[in-house]
Amino acid sequence: MRDGALSYYFQCCLEAVTGERFPQGKAFEDALKDGIILCNLMNKLSPGSIAKINTSGPNFKMMENVNKYGKKVKKDPWNLWSLRSVFFSSDSTRPC
Repeated sequence: MRDGALSYYFQCCLEAVTGERFPQGKAFEDALKDGIILCNLMNKLSPGSIAKINTSGPNFKMMENVNKYGKKVKKDPWNLWSLRSVFFSSDSTRPC
């Protein structure tokens, strides 16, 4: 079960770090599903670490973003979310 307050907290944190607002009217997990916000987060924390972010296209292109984020997270100790939970929205607010 997703905790709305926790989702809001993480959303505020992500917005503060990236300097970008979440899409209005989109649920937290839906906003993360395409990996764009996650890639932007990684680039803020480690500039230039993800050179190309897919901003449109079929689902497999969006999954590439999530995979790129995942490869970078595996190299860093601050693993925030499991890749499966981000893409499939099972519980994207639960830290790994």
